Amino acid sequence: FDIFAEFSPSSRRGRYLMYINYFWGMGSISVIILAYITLGFGYSWRWFVLLNSIPSFISVVMCYIFIPESPRWLMTKNQIDESIAILRKVAKINGKNPDEYFNVDHGYSLRNDVIESSRFSDLFTPKWRKITLLLWGLWFGFGFSYNGLCLAIPRVFDSSDDGSGTFDEDESPSFNFQALAVSAAAEMIGTLISALVVDSFGRIGPQVVGLALSGVLVFFLLWFAHSSPVWLLTILALGARTFEVGASSLSWVITAEVLPTELRSTGHSTANAVCRLGAILTSYAVEGGTSLASIAIIMVFVHVFTILCVSQLPETKGRALGQHGSDAIVENDLQNDSGDTLNLPLLS
Repeated sequence: FDIFAEFSPSSRRGRYLMYINYFWGMGSISVIILAYITLGFGYSWRWFVLLNSIPSFISVVMCYIFIPESPRWLMTKNQIDESIAILRKVAKINGKNPDEYFNVDHGYSLRNDVIESSRFSDLFTPKWRKITLLLWGLWFGFGFSYNGLCLAIPRVFDSSDDGSGTFDEDESPSFNFQALAVSAAAEMIGTLISALVVDSFGRIGPQVVGLALSGVLVFFLLWFAHSSPVWLLTILALGARTFEVGASSLSWVITAEVLPTELRSTGHSTANAVCRLGAILTSYAVEGGTSLASIAIIMVFVHVFTILCVSQLPETKGRALGQHGSDAIVENDLQNDSGDTLNLPLLS
């Protein structure tokens, strides 16, 4: 994700990054399909877990074969030739003439890119401490809210769950797979909405609005889970998941754009780890015998906390990677030894 952000022009970077999240939505839908053909027909949950693990192994192999090293990172390590070789290859793949942009007789460097160290402790230097903590807060809320919603929705559509948080160990769950599939399909809608607005309205505003709408819909979905008809619950689940995913997907864009090259992978990885922590706590909150009404209240507070974190982050629309604030530049490409800027429309 971060490498793709580096190859994308700032004017369309948000939309391009949103395209990746379509695969997230497709994965959510495939989980429901696999659950239906395994659990729905009485097969063991082990088959369900095994089938869901296969795409992860495939992605590892594909990443190793097809994903190049970051040219920007190579530049910061003074590996200029390796960086230019990758950029020439990418230009050729995208139908551009490499010689038009990269003359092998010239030397190259990053324009206006201040090289920083890439230690974990550098995330807490005065320059990056506030942004790091805000990103961690955002990703914690992302992990808690998204996974909480994914865990709570099956309970809403489980006819054996009375919403009190108590379960009969001898009774197998009975899910409404059709309603679950509809709510999972909402992820595609949420990603589409984000893709349409991210480069026009920015990253912060749409995410705040999405989180607010999702929080409201999640509250009504869980609070009235067992006093409302299935069709209404399906609409609420559809809306909640649409706005939750639409807002959450923007977390990936903001994180990739706000951090500099040296700290981008470290910062993004640690934020993702905090996200996993939120997801782990969600398991105890949603599946730990908590009533749906109590979960509804918890989810509202988490959404409010996440909104506060997001609203304090700098807007990165149209900015160069790692550049924000009043002195931020619009693009941050290569320059040759003569000081000429090379705008690289590799993914235009």
